[in-house]
Amino acid sequence: MRALPSLLVFLCLSQTALPGAADAQTSAPSRQSDTDRSCMTTRQAVLARDSLVEPVVRNCTVVGGRWEDAWTGVILERPSEAEVSHVVPTLASSDSGGQLWTAEQRHAFLNDPDNLAVTAAAGAKTMERKRSFGPAVWLPNDPTRRCIYVRRWLFVKTKYDLTASAAELDALRRAMATCSSEQSGSQAGQGEQGGQARDRAGAPATASDLYR
Repeated sequence: MRALPSLLVFLCLSQTALPGAADAQTSAPSRQSDTDRSCMTTRQAVLARDSLVEPVVRNCTVVGGRWEDAWTGVILERPSEAEVSHVVPTLASSDSGGQLWTAEQRHAFLNDPDNLAVTAAAGAKTMERKRSFGPAVWLPNDPTRRCIYVRRWLFVKTKYDLTASAAELDALRRAMATCSSEQSGSQAGQGEQGGQARDRAGAPATASDLYR
């Protein structure tokens, strides 16, 4: 598959613009800082950030909370049920320019909160295999979650100046054409209570290593 120079070419192929600075507030996770949680690994920080209720944290570890699988909506009641996975996984990044990164750049990508979401641990390997090939092969079934996934994929790939195949861009264009502004700009399943909980979580965007 021929790789196109950059996802910026998407602007020329679609009437839907890439998410800008304002859109990033909703299409990608926030990067609020909380020094009280600076001891957390990336996994623990994301669990704290994305809990639908105030997370319970002990000794730098999230031991309680409530989560929603970002792409299926399945509710997770225990941290052990939750997986912290990449929106744009390692294989997809390596196939689109990431193979040239330095160790520092790779570390930053793997631990970037913008590129991490909570999903169900059950079936995580199967879901990861699907996502490794990107939107050209796999998209969430729910229309609203599909739009959020596509916008986050675009956000992360553009942020790291990663390339995209023609098939990938075609899938992104077709998916975005079905998204209303409401679907694209809202967090799936996030009500007022969930939004307040996420604001309180305030997980740090640190250099903590998810992969030790």
